[in-house]
Amino acid sequence: MEIVKQSAPMFSVLADGIRDYAFFLLDPKGFITSWNTGAEQIEGYTEEEILGKPFSCFYSQDKIELNEPARHLGQAASSGSLGFQGWQKRKDGSLFWASVLLSALHDKGNNLTGFLVITQDFTEHKRIEAQAAIVELSHDAIFTTDSDGTVRSWNRGAQALYGYSATEMIGRSIQIVFAPAQPMPVLHNLVESINVEETHLTKAGTFLTTSVTVSPMKDPAGNVVTVSWICRDTSINRRLLEELERSNKDLQQFAYVASHDLQEPVRAVIGCLQLLEGSLGAALNERSTQFLSEASNGATRMQALINDLLSYAQVHTKAADLVATDLSTVLSEVIQNLQASINSVNAKVFCEQLPVIEVDRSQMRRVFQNLIENAIKYRSAATPEISVSATKRSGEWVFCIADNGIGLDMQFAERIFDIFQRLHPRSKYQGTGIGLSICKRIVERHGGRVWVDSEPGSGSKFFFSLPTRMNGDAL
Repeated sequence: MEIVKQSAPMFSVLADGIRDYAFFLLDPKGFITSWNTGAEQIEGYTEEEILGKPFSCFYSQDKIELNEPARHLGQAASSGSLGFQGWQKRKDGSLFWASVLLSALHDKGNNLTGFLVITQDFTEHKRIEAQAAIVELSHDAIFTTDSDGTVRSWNRGAQALYGYSATEMIGRSIQIVFAPAQPMPVLHNLVESINVEETHLTKAGTFLTTSVTVSPMKDPAGNVVTVSWICRDTSINRRLLEELERSNKDLQQFAYVASHDLQEPVRAVIGCLQLLEGSLGAALNERSTQFLSEASNGATRMQALINDLLSYAQVHTKAADLVATDLSTVLSEVIQNLQASINSVNAKVFCEQLPVIEVDRSQMRRVFQNLIENAIKYRSAATPEISVSATKRSGEWVFCIADNGIGLDMQFAERIFDIFQRLHPRSKYQGTGIGLSICKRIVERHGGRVWVDSEPGSGSKFFFSLPTRMNGDAL
């Protein structure tokens, strides 16, 4: 196609002298016939590359499919000019937010001879506009002051937090929101951003514990000219944490006291039942013997529940310090304690070398023992096989106790770690349903987590993680 340059020499000189705007001409069909230096900088094409290309090359494919370039040219031709903003495409495929003015050019006979296109890169304006919108809609109090503390901007979050509107605050000192005993930072000496906790005061006279980030913005000479503030009310969080701590202490105290207070009457019931059975002896008929047996079994189960509840409550109240512990040694102690149970079912326990980590030795012994006991209890094979291993990951050790037992449906994977939750009737599997809850509580006390991977009939893998508080590898 033959390119006809429609730009007069004067236009070329003027256009090339303007570098902040893209100035170029189109023929009546929308093909580019001239190109200035600003267009090359903004759009990325040299004059040799772009002349003769269609105006649509600046549009994304989805806009082209919607016939947007032709529609824009048609609107400019019919009305004389068209201004719009939107994303346009550079030579390298990147997008920028463009402000575009399309002006139709006509000859003396009012015949369309082409178009003048003026484009400005408004990406930075768009970014600033978006940031301003985010600031305005933020729930945090975000505002700016001069280096002397005079407020220059004030968002909705600041109004919601302190109760003052932007009209009330702009031009006033930020000192107004500081509690009388709370000094304001010396702003003109700020070197870098600081994060502090301060006591602030609302318009209504309410005191707030506030998390504050103060950031200086400096001129080329290094003088602080503007200071940005981001403030968040932490009073509610602090109160919630205090209430939660009190609630946890109350629950622990309740469990501890209830367990201790219930121990003695349960022991008395068991003792009386044993004395009654011994004193009556042969006088008891079969039905009476059954009643006594059920009462004794119930009291024994109650005693087990109380003991387990006490153990659960004491995970934190009776915890020992975390010290460097060889977990291979701990596991050996557990296997020795469970040797009778292991032998009774001909179980095989395979153990890899375990690491040295800072833990509560007694509590870790309890975790391993509970998990191995469960593997023995919920066996399915003639020869139960249990393996214990550890894998080092980023920042933690992950332990696995795997078995070839009955497994479980993963829909219950979370429930089994809840206190007193059972998946099987007591008549089939003995226990209180608190063992895994204690494991979870102990592991979480150590800063780790616990989970399971299983499938019915295919065994289970119980995992728990512990932070690598020591750098040593397994011994």
